[in-house]
Amino acid sequence: MRLRWQDSMILGVPEMDASHRHLFHLLDAVALAVDARMLEAAQISVGEFLDAAFLHLAGEEALFDRVAGQHDGARHVATHNEARRTFKRLHSAICDNSDLNEAPFWTV
Repeated sequence: MRLRWQDSMILGVPEMDASHRHLFHLLDAVALAVDARMLEAAQISVGEFLDAAFLHLAGEEALFDRVAGQHDGARHVATHNEARRTFKRLHSAICDNSDLNEAPFWTV
């Protein structure tokens, strides 16, 4: 399974678009390692993705705080919290279960 960035995903905020593109690249590396059943590479890749994703989400939330009133930050933060839970499940599936012969949780 490949994850491809598409220009239709561009928001028009260069820093955010670059960060989103980078996150897609990191998540694609996770998917490639899982597809290849390369556990150690998948574990490293998912750790790199989580570090970047959590940093990105925190940065976006700080931006929401600065532009209060111009954006529904509370709703967006709720979406971020759901993303954090999903990312943690991904990490657990790869790093805690340590069995890439099982179908990944997102395909079940």
